Amino acid sequence: MDPIVVICARPDEQDEATGPPISPALKKIRAHTDNIHFVGRFPNKDIDPLLVGRVVVVGEERHLAAVALRLLRKELLTQVSVGYVALTKNPFTQTWRLPLGAAGVDLACTGPSSGITLLRDDVGGVLISQAWIAPIDATAYLDDSRVLFGKASKLIVRPHQGLGLEITIERERKIAGISLGRKSTTKLGRAISMGASDGTELTVISDGVERPRPMQRWTYYRHTEQMQFAHRLT
Repeated sequence: MDPIVVICARPDEQDEATGPPISPALKKIRAHTDNIHFVGRFPNKDIDPLLVGRVVVVGEERHLAAVALRLLRKELLTQVSVGYVALTKNPFTQTWRLPLGAAGVDLACTGPSSGITLLRDDVGGVLISQAWIAPIDATAYLDDSRVLFGKASKLIVRPHQGLGLEITIERERKIAGISLGRKSTTKLGRAISMGASDGTELTVISDGVERPRPMQRWTYYRHTEQMQFAHRLT
């Protein structure tokens, strides 16, 4: 069995000081391994020596995304299995039906792993869960088809296990100035590219984190390799 390395994205080693949910999870993790590393809230290249065997990430989905990015940059996506212990529900746990806290430890540490799709962006980042721009005023192409020209309430991008990515465009419906709610359109493809309309910019929220600065253009595309991730296979 591969060694288990736990990356705990918390500010310090004082379990109780970082919130009640973490202590039961760490207690259960220690039944599997004592190889636990507290790396702070912003995992970066300092974690590279820890990327061996099975890596179990404890924290938010942005912390898991940070570990995935380091695996990608070190060309270890296919060599290292990743487990995830989330302390609160987020879009990634919902997609993969992951139990939270201590209930998710056994799956993360010893559960079967298989490849899951990751998306890249054109500034060197990675997307594991979902990204959105809201509102958006842009021209967007999904592969070779134009899917947006102008304004929409929200554009959401998610990895898709089949074709690569899934986009959802939400538009507000109005009659005589009265809102009738939003209409959603979902499409599948391999890449989406967006260009902001004149006088506007794209503010991207990726895996729960707002990008440091607005952009005129943005692209997501399927990465050629998948991350080996521990989850329920059925």
